[in-house]
Amino acid sequence: MEGTFQDYLTGTVGLVKSGRWCSRWTEHPDAVHRLAGIYDEGTLMRLRIKGAPSLHTFYREILDYHIPQLTSREDGVFQRCDGAGHEPHERMDTD
Repeated sequence: MEGTFQDYLTGTVGLVKSGRWCSRWTEHPDAVHRLAGIYDEGTLMRLRIKGAPSLHTFYREILDYHIPQLTSREDGVFQRCDGAGHEPHERMDTD
């Protein structure tokens, strides 16, 4: 795969066109964890590791699940980040 993982997601998968993306995605912990999981599964698939998902399974069970969780304009990780800028992640502190 040429380019960066973000290039792959925004170009090949086209997630920016289908939802909202934040250029400061590394400041969103949930995005970092989800994208790390996607990347790990994609790496296993590309290396053809035993038990790795097929391309079909990778799209259906991994990308089709996580991309809306990230990019939904209604309730995705980046829902409050828009053309006006980045909205910092809010912690849910416990007492």
